[in-house]
Amino acid sequence: MKLFYFTSTTCKACHSFEPVVKDLCQKYDIDYYHLDVMKDVKEVCKYGILSLPTTIILDSEGERKRFIGKTRELQKWLSENLDPLARSSCPA
Repeated sequence: MKLFYFTSTTCKACHSFEPVVKDLCQKYDIDYYHLDVMKDVKEVCKYGILSLPTTIILDSEGERKRFIGKTRELQKWLSENLDPLARSSCPA
């Protein structure tokens, strides 16, 4: 699984959230890619990035989930979908 984190050098929120995003990638064993919208124009166009920060999670089939802005929703989604306990729990 990959995580693309789209930012810019002028985005203060991007820089404040980045350590949290990196920690989440490490915790859930996700490959992290930092993409600057001014340098990585091909990817910006490919994924239609309009707001920053934008986080995209990709798996072998393509884009799985997209988050724009704060990391709280990203944390919740990762916890619910990738946490080993959540994945292994059986319905009652």
